[in-house]
Amino acid sequence: MRNPLAAMFNSFAALLLAAAPAFADVYQGTGQVVSGPGAGATVSLTVDYDGQNLRVVSGPSLEGSQVRVDHRGNVLDLTVFRGQHVIRYHLLRTGR
Repeated sequence: MRNPLAAMFNSFAALLLAAAPAFADVYQGTGQVVSGPGAGATVSLTVDYDGQNLRVVSGPSLEGSQVRVDHRGNVLDLTVFRGQHVIRYHLLRTGR
């Protein structure tokens, strides 16, 4: 007879693995608004980056923005263009 608790645990573990992002590395840091309203303000950002795709984990959405990515080892520099705003981020790899 199967253990119902073990079966439930296995189902839950499979669900978690299926829901886990396929992104490789997490980068976090701050950015500065360099032009537009709020110029001079700083903003925190955490992203997953797989070498091609960015996914925001926390911080402002990048949706609807043009993003220039400069990736060098453990450093990810982003320049975000959205309307009148230009924000430059300097993010460091924190792990997976």
